[in-house]
Amino acid sequence: MVDANAIIKQIPLRQTVNSTLTTDDEFNRMYEVFTLQEVINEIRDERARQFLQNLPYEMTIKPSSCINEKDIEIVENFSKETGDSKTLSFVDKLVIAFGLTLSREKGE
Repeated sequence: MVDANAIIKQIPLRQTVNSTLTTDDEFNRMYEVFTLQEVINEIRDERARQFLQNLPYEMTIKPSSCINEKDIEIVENFSKETGDSKTLSFVDKLVIAFGLTLSREKGE
């Protein structure tokens, strides 16, 4: 799950996730990388947009409509309980909820 920060800062995902992998092909075989269209919409910096166009890994972009409404509710309620509701953006909450939805779908 990738949010805008990883793209804006051009974080080397393969080395960050698994430093033992030596090629992007290995990374692509082992991992699925997802983000939301709302995250892509946050990328305004030209340098970051160029990075996005030339990612060294495969990334699937999903619409937020694929997120289970129950997961959005869980994230909203939990963020209120922890006091994070005001510091997390709407897109941050969607990314977290999408992580829950993907986890459920993959049986993790």
